[in-house]
Amino acid sequence: LSSTATGYAQLVNVSSTQCTTKARVKPNDLAGSYLLNKLTGVGMCIGSQMPKAGVSLTQAELETIRAWISTGAQP
Repeated sequence: LSSTATGYAQLVNVSSTQCTTKARVKPNDLAGSYLLNKLTGVGMCIGSQMPKAGVSLTQAELETIRAWISTGAQP
């Protein structure tokens, strides 16, 4: 991701290419945010859990992402 604005534009309110019924990140909607499925390995449509190369995110890191989505996924 080349910048914060680019990353935000590519994630928030953008349909997932792997699971077209969900957005990559849908503000205020954890269940509708495919990013969480990919990070936790639960409810994925296809593919493998992220990150692919190495250790899963910590619970604290996942909670930070959940909080960001739950509070509107602001840039």
